[in-house]
Amino acid sequence: MHWLPNHIEEKLEFDKVKELISGYCLTPEAKTILQELKPSTDADWIEQRMLEQSECKQAQEEGVAIPLTSFDPIDEVLERMRLENAPLSLEQLQALRGQLAQLESLNNYFGKLDSAYLPLLSKDFQQIGYEPELFARIRLVMDEEGSIRPDASKLLVQITHQLQEEEKILDRTFARLINSYRQQGYLGDTLESVRNGRRVFAVHSEHKRKIRGIIHDESTTGRTAYVEPDEIIQINNNLFDLQMSWRKEVHRILSELTNYLRHYRELFMEWQTYLWDLDAIRAKTQFALRIHANQPKISPQPEFSLQDALHPILLIKNLESGKETIPLTLQLGYPKRLVLLSGPNAGGKSVALKTVALCQWMAQCGLLIPVHEDSTIGIFNEYVVDIGDQQSIEDDLSTYSSRLKLMQELIGVAGPRTLLFIDEFGTGTDPKIGGAIAEAVLLRLHDSQAKGIITTHYSNLKILANQLEGLVNGAMLFNRKDLQPTYRLRLGRPGSSFALEIAEKIGLDDSIIQYAKQKMGSKIYYVDQLLSDLEQDRIELQKVMAENREKTAQADKLMRTYQQMQLDLEVKRKKMKLESKQQALQTNQQSIQAVEKLVKELRKAKKVERAEEKLNELKDNQKQLISVANELNQTLHVQETRHQKPVAVGDFVRHTKSDWVGEVLRLEKGQAVLQIGALQVTLPLNELRQGREPLPVRGERSIKTELHDHSFDFGTQLDIRGLKKGEAEKIVEGFIDKAVLANAWSVKILHGKGNGVLKQVVLDKLADYPTAKVYHPDPERGGDGITIAQFQSA
Repeated sequence: MHWLPNHIEEKLEFDKVKELISGYCLTPEAKTILQELKPSTDADWIEQRMLEQSECKQAQEEGVAIPLTSFDPIDEVLERMRLENAPLSLEQLQALRGQLAQLESLNNYFGKLDSAYLPLLSKDFQQIGYEPELFARIRLVMDEEGSIRPDASKLLVQITHQLQEEEKILDRTFARLINSYRQQGYLGDTLESVRNGRRVFAVHSEHKRKIRGIIHDESTTGRTAYVEPDEIIQINNNLFDLQMSWRKEVHRILSELTNYLRHYRELFMEWQTYLWDLDAIRAKTQFALRIHANQPKISPQPEFSLQDALHPILLIKNLESGKETIPLTLQLGYPKRLVLLSGPNAGGKSVALKTVALCQWMAQCGLLIPVHEDSTIGIFNEYVVDIGDQQSIEDDLSTYSSRLKLMQELIGVAGPRTLLFIDEFGTGTDPKIGGAIAEAVLLRLHDSQAKGIITTHYSNLKILANQLEGLVNGAMLFNRKDLQPTYRLRLGRPGSSFALEIAEKIGLDDSIIQYAKQKMGSKIYYVDQLLSDLEQDRIELQKVMAENREKTAQADKLMRTYQQMQLDLEVKRKKMKLESKQQALQTNQQSIQAVEKLVKELRKAKKVERAEEKLNELKDNQKQLISVANELNQTLHVQETRHQKPVAVGDFVRHTKSDWVGEVLRLEKGQAVLQIGALQVTLPLNELRQGREPLPVRGERSIKTELHDHSFDFGTQLDIRGLKKGEAEKIVEGFIDKAVLANAWSVKILHGKGNGVLKQVVLDKLADYPTAKVYHPDPERGGDGITIAQFQSA
């Protein structure tokens, strides 16, 4: 990738990002890897780097983080391994052991994982060719503290045992001599010491000739002599010989181990590089978790679609101070290629520009970015950033001259795969001249098909953006009421500077503001005021539209509820008729059985004809009932499955066999887990039909729902006294339907005694519901003037 200027990382604050990531590294070498991180134009490389971090992030979030701890570099060890017949020291072998311990831990970690879990990281580990026997071989020789194991060889075991026995003899002899020399007053406060590798007594100088032995040394004051008595010379000699044998055997063991490991020197180099890379991946992942980063989709085209993007540095700062960070959503590519952002100062234009610029740069460096996972980033070959002061002391250039020089370089490289970010375009000189030059540069950039974001206050550029295809105005929204920025981006219209409004808010003298309005000219003032008014109108219109959408959604929900209630009512009617026919079938079957028994008896009595006629009559009736029942059953099935859509999580469904209604929590292999009241029940999908959310029922078995824009209460009592027959029929039928829908247990209908017409209407309507048990209260409670129906569960 080619970028401008050379210090682009500082402009983007990417240097700060790398510093923050480096803080999570365990090794200096991983920090070096991160400091050398540069953007790529290889989409596959970018995706692979992001996948590595996504897998590492997934493991950490699920509580199975990749095991990695700090370890020492082994470069010096690898250099010594080049030398033939040069054994590694224990310290050097300990460094190798530390690396192998890391690899052994990773080998155990990835070995326990399912092959589909962390596939990329698992594959990377498999490809390094780790050899577990190396770690096992070193562990046979060294312990965890880096010391030689006493059982590293049979000979070493023997020598070690002899050393221990000889040391015990020396200890006993020393203890005996100390008691003797003390009694004779030969020893001072310090009883013994070591000189020339041998244990000696610290004897007062005036008594040194009284002890037969070797004088090894004297103190600097000359008051103490260090004497090795004859009685322990041979013991010390034996110890010295054994120690020499021990060192010789250790040297042999280390030489043998070094020669064995030397064959794997190249692998050790590769493994070290792998661990450094894994350390860098881990550090990137830690940073990604801190900034809530995700992996966007990768497009090979020069485009991007960022959803809920956040500036990493700003996000961390706001998290630490407890402030909210407003996300940014922006799509750029085709047809929107260049976005011209305008609006008041401190309104968020520069932050929006820097957010997009840094996120895209980070993404092309293979880092996860703080955006929604449905975002898309593309590939750009040229990256140009003009943010902040461009003054060059070395080249003796002013800020404006430096910016013009950068624009010249930009025009030279601009093309369809160029991404540019220019803050405060054209500023730094006379506004009229600066605006004109900026317009000319913008036209050239537009012709080059480059993509990017430009912030400006110039009205001529806003007008140009409204005229050219591929160029789009954008504004950072501003709360006109309290003159505070909202930091939210809106495309399609330029933004007002709100300069005069802000001046009024801070209390600038009114005469100064009026003078400024006059100097601006009516046209400029009118345009800025128009933009401000349009923005206010847009906010109010959005509010009205949101209210309308909410009302429409409520109306749609009510309509769906009403339609489902109608369907449920029709299904219940059909079920009741079917139950009635099934009861008749059962009764008829019992009659047939009785007649068949009678026929048998009559045959014995030679009186068969009339009995057989009755039997045939009952059998014909049975066939008709079965036909009607089958027809009702088929109609009920069609009625239930009409408009049936596949069951999904969140739906309310009805169980066809039990009439239970519940909400679908999850789907599992042809079954659905329903929440029915306080219980969770698993039922087959083929026994479920779309239902409606249960309506809240009062304690007295009444039902409450919303059908229109108001609610109604279903009570369990109906009064039809004084109504005409036709009017009463409709009201009673509707009342019973509502009772059935509400699963009411009982209802009371007041019809009076009169001539019995209204009573008969009630009885006729209840006759259609075989589960209804009808009776009248005692005379003192209304008697025949009241009908009570109790609905028994089917």
